[in-house]
Amino acid sequence: MTTLPSPSITDYTGATCQPLSGGRVRFTLTPGSSALTITVPNLVPGHRIGAQIRVRADKPGKTIVIRIGNQAHTYGPGPIYTTSAENSDMGTELAIDVAGLQTGIIDALTVWDRTDIPANPRPCDVLSLQALYPIQGSAGLRWNTDRWNRQAWTRGVPRPWALAWNRNAWDTRAWNQGESVADQWQDILGPCTDLTVTRGVTTNGPAMSATVGTLTAHAINALSPRATGLHHGTPIRLIHWPTRTAIYTGVITDLTITPHKPGSRVDYEVTLTASDNVARLAAITRYGAKADGGNGSETWTARLDRLIKSAPDLPYRIHDTATQTVPPTVWETSLAKHLDALTASVLGSWTVDRDGTVSIRVTRPRSAAITLTDAEASAIRSGIWSYTDINVAWNSSDALAHVTINNHAAKWDTANSEWTADDTETTVDDPTAAAAWGGSAISIDATLPAADVERTARLYLAAARADPAPSSVSLVAAHDAGPADRGAHMAVAATFDPIQAINIEWRGEDALALITQVTHTITPTAWKTRLNVTNNQYRKDQP
Repeated sequence: MTTLPSPSITDYTGATCQPLSGGRVRFTLTPGSSALTITVPNLVPGHRIGAQIRVRADKPGKTIVIRIGNQAHTYGPGPIYTTSAENSDMGTELAIDVAGLQTGIIDALTVWDRTDIPANPRPCDVLSLQALYPIQGSAGLRWNTDRWNRQAWTRGVPRPWALAWNRNAWDTRAWNQGESVADQWQDILGPCTDLTVTRGVTTNGPAMSATVGTLTAHAINALSPRATGLHHGTPIRLIHWPTRTAIYTGVITDLTITPHKPGSRVDYEVTLTASDNVARLAAITRYGAKADGGNGSETWTARLDRLIKSAPDLPYRIHDTATQTVPPTVWETSLAKHLDALTASVLGSWTVDRDGTVSIRVTRPRSAAITLTDAEASAIRSGIWSYTDINVAWNSSDALAHVTINNHAAKWDTANSEWTADDTETTVDDPTAAAAWGGSAISIDATLPAADVERTARLYLAAARADPAPSSVSLVAAHDAGPADRGAHMAVAATFDPIQAINIEWRGEDALALITQVTHTITPTAWKTRLNVTNNQYRKDQP
């Protein structure tokens, strides 16, 4: 049995929640809510999942209903209620409902996966590659697979945990609300021979732009789209299930079948490629942006919210914000480039997180949770990892001498009663860098008030560094014979993110670095990670 991480406070819905000491949570139902719902995501379909919960009421006498997955029971009179349940058809999420209490405390909540993990596991023991595609073996037909007039076309199959009238007793399982599914999250890792995941940003001097994160998987004699229903746009994700950590989230954008000659040991191979939400944002054209009233200017945060809403239902989080006012713009470009320009205006960055959420930062993180070193052996549980390879370089291009800001603003044309482009190009120079090294030049798109353009360009000059620094580090989380404590190494590798601070030590020197790209190369028995990094110097305009 493997104990899984408890759900976070953000996984509690239907109530306002307050964390207490000892992992306890006090809840009060929100108006209109009949129950507290706790969702435990990132589970493996088909695994036997269990949970135990202890709920405390403020006073006895209450009768409550607790549902864990597909099992529901009534309890009373309290004030303490304890129950547990375990089932193999929970799917990829476990829902826990507590009904009958307006306010109470979750004293304890334990979730487990009945699957055993070896003492020193391999990648195939701890990873789950999941795709949302048609359930195999359902009674319905599939396009291009079955003929007309042979069976009824699929309209979805009942959820396996749902009750049926006259067959199940009250308060023992959740009643079917009429929902059915034709697609379901399913694990497709088994036939895959290797996985590659790449996520990150490109750097243009100190400026950073998000790039499309990709996942590539190769499979043998399996995952044929004709047989499975996998297609362009099928959601896919990679999970490190013992920690419920998403490593990658995206949709299939390419699926190639390579047939082999008859009589070959391998009938065919499938190469599956997925792209994350950066690709979605790059495919959406945005025709400018402005406030609804006044002179079209608005706060930086309001502009960000306005842009993100061009991609419906796309989640995003702001780690910190800016007080910058941004002007209107009629710039016709992709939504991704609009986000590039908006974050560049405050020397910030944006990426898409491992769970598919757009993540926006104004400042760089400064706190490093792990040190990568050549000076000592790995002590992964203490945040020390001994790397296998490092590249340290200095290029004259790192000596930034010229910064050009291409500012995309707009002004009101009174004569024609319309907004027109008021784009400008401003270049500032660092004479010292230019004289010493020739220096390099960068060009950055931005959305700034005219008065702030030159100042922002000079901030980019000030943020540039010309010191030798690591550019990439290679790590091995698992191989055939090690390393010691492979499980912990893989758990840490799963959490690496672009725009994450790390410490790097090499030959007696050390540096605070920022990850710009994460690349995982994984087979059933091996896991290698390459981190591209840049200097994580503090900006001079920050405290």
